Amino acid sequence: MNWNDVTTFQWIIYCFSLLLTFWLGLWLIRSLRNWQITSRLYGGIPLGTTWQMMQSLFRTRGWRRLRLSIELLIVALIVVWFAEIKPAWILLVPVALILPVTVLALTEPPAVLLLGSSQWETVRVAARIRLYIHSYRQVYLLDESAAQKARTSWLDYDQFEFNNLRIHTDYDWQKFVFPLTESVPIIVLDTRFPSPAVLQEARRLLDSNLKHKTVFLTNEDGSAPALNAISETANGLLTATSETIGHVVRGLGLNHTTSPIDQPGFFLDCNRRIESCTTRVFELGSRFQAALNEARSVHGESAFVNDAGHLLRQLSGSPGDGLNQMAADLDKDIEAVESFLERWSASSDSTVQGVLAVVRATCQRLAELQVAFDAAEVNFVEENTALLDKFGIPRGR
Repeated sequence: MNWNDVTTFQWIIYCFSLLLTFWLGLWLIRSLRNWQITSRLYGGIPLGTTWQMMQSLFRTRGWRRLRLSIELLIVALIVVWFAEIKPAWILLVPVALILPVTVLALTEPPAVLLLGSSQWETVRVAARIRLYIHSYRQVYLLDESAAQKARTSWLDYDQFEFNNLRIHTDYDWQKFVFPLTESVPIIVLDTRFPSPAVLQEARRLLDSNLKHKTVFLTNEDGSAPALNAISETANGLLTATSETIGHVVRGLGLNHTTSPIDQPGFFLDCNRRIESCTTRVFELGSRFQAALNEARSVHGESAFVNDAGHLLRQLSGSPGDGLNQMAADLDKDIEAVESFLERWSASSDSTVQGVLAVVRATCQRLAELQVAFDAAEVNFVEENTALLDKFGIPRGR
């Protein structure tokens, strides 16, 4: 091959292929390592669970990822044929690697099975557990709408979708979940939302020897509505709250984690994320006030203006409120913003739409701030108030 005859397009293909091969090679090594540490947790190669994961590919969204890798291989073959790329292996090798890497990732046996109702709060718990058990896999069967894509970054949503084994065929979900509970090393049951499926799962776990490997997620006050609904209590069971669930799950033998919280720069990273999110929220507050003043000048003290003013006062908080109070009120604030948008989004008035545009942006920023707080360690804000001041992070409203 004469390198002087290589075109610019071919050079681009070569460079892209080499980078892709390197990245996929690292991903393949990572997947093999994850399989190794997970096998130790199972006490051997989990062939039965792996077979279950393979079967799930054709009943869940995982099939789309597998199909995409196959389509990419076909496209690469077509490009090699018509573009006369030589040597052909430069493009075919990295594209061919996508298929085994995808299959390895999708069929990786889970270390943790999260059972719960399809609620946003359950999705938040899943994200918190994932933060603590990085290198191990966690799976769940939640409706995609529970992830509330508008509240989630594309990367977090992709992670949610990747590990979500929600059945999308007529196949009985119990025939998939119940055998999985027998083999998976750790089960987390969210008892905060007593849906019919959660009640059925709770009865089965309590009536079997599976409860010894189950963590029962309760409310902050220790109440467990799903257990109460079947005349049971959490006494004598291993329990955790949404704040402590990460520590509890990781303490059940997950000794090979490479979680972000173990990294030296994690605290500073939390600082930067919270600082960035709070600054953006405060900036939107002044824009909200300006848009509201414009709407008031046009409509006077209308129902919309009064409702928007009430929302702005709620988001502004009380004098002296700090970061602690902001974190505590965040769920309530996001719900208030979403409720406001639902009430007024049908309006066609230009000044109303101007206010709604700012409120939508505020909702997105509050969601990002909630993710930042969720990613922080337990009692992060309470224990590090002085250090937050040192780094100049605003704590007042």
